[in-house]
Amino acid sequence: MFKFLIIFTLLVFGVIFLLGGVTFLTIFRGMTHISRRAGHNASRRSRQQQHDRDHDRYCVIDKRTDKEKNQKIFDKDEGEYVHFEE
Repeated sequence: MFKFLIIFTLLVFGVIFLLGGVTFLTIFRGMTHISRRAGHNASRRSRQQQHDRDHDRYCVIDKRTDKEKNQKIFDKDEGEYVHFEE
């Protein structure tokens, strides 16, 4: 009878230990998944912010009037072919 009680107690503690381990691993995996996603989103935000800063720094603003924008650059007698001589 005493041997049965010891084996039963060990089995109960073993099951509790296994369930605790499985629960711990499930929670730990969930936390690492969340932290990876958070890191990925942070790096994406960082790249977007860098792009925005670069865009603002190198943005070209055309302040010409419509008449100046539509002005012809080349004369009518100038063609697309240019004879090149060295």
